[in-house]
Amino acid sequence: MADFLSGAWFAERNAALARRGPTGVAATLRVALVLTDAPSGAPGALTLVLEPEGGRLEPGDPGVCDVVVTLSENDAASLVEGRLTSTAALRAGRLTVRGNAATLVPVTAWLTGEA
Repeated sequence: MADFLSGAWFAERNAALARRGPTGVAATLRVALVLTDAPSGAPGALTLVLEPEGGRLEPGDPGVCDVVVTLSENDAASLVEGRLTSTAALRAGRLTVRGNAATLVPVTAWLTGEA
């Protein structure tokens, strides 16, 4: 597996997301993951973009998004790779959410294959 946030990592993750197919969302949904401790030279955020036909990860913060999740680099990697759930991280105080948290329900369902 490529290093977290590297170009190769984004390519690997996006290939995996492309295999998931349609998302079930009616309109584009953007979730920014802002990293509190991003390493030097790496993006300080990444954005999950869900469109009806599929989803993808992009480096950086799109500026306008539906939800902003703030967490550490390690927790972001664990969350994106499925080793940590957003519910567990939220309960433990390891992430904060700005925006309508209810919009994360279809994101979680699609990422876990329950959509």
